[in-house]
Amino acid sequence: MRAFIGANASSRQAASREAVAPGILRDVARLMGLLVSCFALGCSEDSTDPAGAGGSGTSVSGGTSAGGQTATAGSGGQSGTAGTSAGGVSPGGAGGSGPAAEPLVAYDFAEDIEDWVFVYADPATLIAAPPPEGDAGVTPPAPEGVATAAYDPAGDPNANAGSVRLELPFSGPSQKISFEVAIAMDDVGVNLAGRRISARISVVSGYSADPMNPPGLKLYAKTGPTSVYADSGYINILPGSDWQTFTWANVSSAAYVDPAGTHTPSDVRQIGIEFDTGGAGAYSAATVLLDTVAVY
Repeated sequence: MRAFIGANASSRQAASREAVAPGILRDVARLMGLLVSCFALGCSEDSTDPAGAGGSGTSVSGGTSAGGQTATAGSGGQSGTAGTSAGGVSPGGAGGSGPAAEPLVAYDFAEDIEDWVFVYADPATLIAAPPPEGDAGVTPPAPEGVATAAYDPAGDPNANAGSVRLELPFSGPSQKISFEVAIAMDDVGVNLAGRRISARISVVSGYSADPMNPPGLKLYAKTGPTSVYADSGYINILPGSDWQTFTWANVSSAAYVDPAGTHTPSDVRQIGIEFDTGGAGAYSAATVLLDTVAVY
């Protein structure tokens, strides 16, 4: 209450009443405003946490989630930190708006083939022989009839320009050609335990159009100091030139491991793709584009 100095008692009382009345009116108006805001936001009488603790709630920054107040936008939304939401999803999940996960390792072949090389074939004549001892770094011209890899400015329309054009000289069933890259640094492997590998492939021509005997591939990793081979298992390649995504869902879980060693997904030295023909059927030389090999 204000203090009034140099006035008689009656004038002080009158002034006091005049000063108090506007203050009361302001307090009442403020209280009414709070009640209107609360009803507009769907508050319950026992709601004390702005994050929401159940109930139908309203999205903080977009969309309404059935059950629980959401923390970010999305048709389902991420559930708030207080309580759980029946319509909530984990970050980055369907209906959420979180950014896509960044790959741990990625090759988009935007300018060149990024040190990928052919390392194995069955029969061995499908790839060029390695240079003789003492000629490291010297790459002789590839002889006729062997696999080749070259940069191609065309690429996956859903990614950056550029890809690797592979010419694979298949001629029959039960043939394979492996194409890989070293990811170890200073002889130290990369921990891919629990991670997935994916690659984008387009068959430009050849291979096989027989749906009963489709060609396929395996995504693989080599682990430990002796590069023990482990793979995803055979994945069919569908006919046609559309871009297809191939995924090894969990490097820790291999369909096949070289029995001569132990698969150590925490120490990956190389990753690669083994292109295969099936066990039966007719196959021909294939032109394949490879793009966006990534580890998540």
